[in-house]
This record gives sequence, structure tokens and C-alpha cells, in this order.
Amino acid sequence: MKKLFAIALTGLFLTFSTTSVLAAATESSLAASSFGIQRASWGETTITYANDGTYAKATSSTYAGNCYYISAKVTSTYSNGQANGPSDFSYKYNAPSVATSNVYENGAYRQYTANGVFQDTSSSGNQYATVSSPVFK
Repeated sequence: MKKLFAIALTGLFLTFSTTSVLAAATESSLAASSFGIQRASWGETTITYANDGTYAKATSSTYAGNCYYISAKVTSTYSNGQANGPSDFSYKYNAPSVATSNVYENGAYRQYTANGVFQDTSSSGNQYATVSSPVFK
């Protein structure tokens, strides 16, 4: 009975693992690097987008602990960056991370940009992070 139960659990685990791998193949993420304004010393902003460019979302996360104020915004642009498309914004107080909803865009030459704002304490200044997806044609 124990062997049958273990085999059944292994089969379920493999099924969940395979599903996760298949889901991950349709999205890509760009974490803000340590260069330029993509990374703040208190945290980083990540953009996650569909490989076909149909949607994207932004996530801002601290490196440790909570920020007094943290926000994430994702904006789409199209026509080679000449016009803004849909966007979404989300913020929290005293939180370690925040994420936007997916923003959908299907115009030509679309690109998504994620912006994050970090305020460590109520009396500290703001730090900013920005990262963009590739241009989808």
C-alpha cells in the first residue's frame, strides 16, 4: 500500500512539474540589472512579458524587508514608441513587493516598460528602477 501511494504521489508531482515547465515556456522575464537606473539600492523592478508580445506586467521587490512605499507601473508603447498604449499601476505601504495586472497590447512595434519607486522610510527620498522588454513587431 505504501509503494502504491508513493508511486501515485510521484506521478502527481511529475504532472505538476511538467505543467510548470510548459507554462514557463510562454513567458520571459527581465530583472533589472545592477547597471544604470534599472536597479535601486533598496530593490529592483522586473518585467514579465509573453514571448509573442501580447501582454506584460511589472513587479517591484525589495532586497530585504519592507519599504514604507513601493510601487510598480507597466506601460505599453507602440508605433516605434511614438504613442502610449494601455498601462497599469499598483502601490503598497510597508510591503516587500507589489505587482501590476497584465497589460495587453497587439499593435505594431509594441514595447513594454516597467517602472518602480522605492521609499525606504517616510522621511527618506525615492529611488527609481526602470526596465523594458524588447520591441515586438
